[in-house]
Amino acid sequence: MRVHHLNTDRIAFLRDSWTTLQPQSASFTNVPYEELVSAEPQLRILFGVPMDYQHIKPAIAIAFGMNHIDDPSSGIARYRSSP
Repeated sequence: MRVHHLNTDRIAFLRDSWTTLQPQSASFTNVPYEELVSAEPQLRILFGVPMDYQHIKPAIAIAFGMNHIDDPSSGIARYRSSP
């Protein structure tokens, strides 16, 4: 598996992209759940009720990553390029 190390330019790109996407995060995170439940309705029970929280979990995870991308204790920093 190829690992893309995060240099300063890539981090800036990711943060800029997330800044643009974040306002629509609720709508774009709905798509995977809706597709999955449409294709396999029996899997709906795995996500509990209500589904609203399930839809925002991916956005929360992405926001966490963006907020901690420079934090050496987060585990994300191991993908940083050596200076």
